[in-house]
Amino acid sequence: MRTVAFAGWKLQYDLSNRGDFMQFQDVVRTGSYELATTRLLTDIIRPGDVFVDVGANIGYYSALALSRVGATGKVIAIEPNPDAYVRLQRNMVLNGAGSRLRMIQSALSDHHGRVKLRLFGDDDGLSSVVASTERNIPISSTRSIDVEASTFDSLFPAERVNVVKIDVEGAELAVLRGMRDTLLRNPSLNLVIEWNQWYRNLAFWEYLQGHFLTRRIIDVADGYKLVPLPEYGDTKYLPLSNLLCSPI
Repeated sequence: MRTVAFAGWKLQYDLSNRGDFMQFQDVVRTGSYELATTRLLTDIIRPGDVFVDVGANIGYYSALALSRVGATGKVIAIEPNPDAYVRLQRNMVLNGAGSRLRMIQSALSDHHGRVKLRLFGDDDGLSSVVASTERNIPISSTRSIDVEASTFDSLFPAERVNVVKIDVEGAELAVLRGMRDTLLRNPSLNLVIEWNQWYRNLAFWEYLQGHFLTRRIIDVADGYKLVPLPEYGDTKYLPLSNLLCSPI
């Protein structure tokens, strides 16, 4: 295990897990993980905010959010992978989460019920409920387990939400379809959504363009910049990106 201290928060990595090791390498190299996205979330998460981390993995962004929301804010961390969930719990304790944190072991989708979570060896960050026929990922899952799936709206039927991060390895569109009521109730909500080249498709692109002001988060020397998501035909040339999506 290796513990890394950031600006006011900490994260513990199990270096025997490939997913943890890859993130740890980024942190050692740059002092951060997904540097531009980290900088953006540091800017937009304010004291008193409610931050929801969908696909929290071991809790990098949940821990960052805990350092930003203050005593009056709240963080909700959602993760379906049992092994990652255990490490998420450990990291939230490490950051003194207390009553400011709610943890949910579940997948999110546009329906309720049991779903298959595909696992990829010891890389918990690649876990996905998306079937192999619906993705272009160059590696195969090693096994699958049954997990519970819920909709965002059912988990937060009346709660104020300010910022949501969604990184669910191809199930992003289903998560968005399951949070229609939340988006209507929170017109100023900001979403940070992964745009993964393994899972891009026209339906996802059209949904983003029809419902949000959508911009890519780009790393620059002095921070980050936001640029429009290009036409769908051009997205195949984009690397793995995170998007800032604001309701229109």
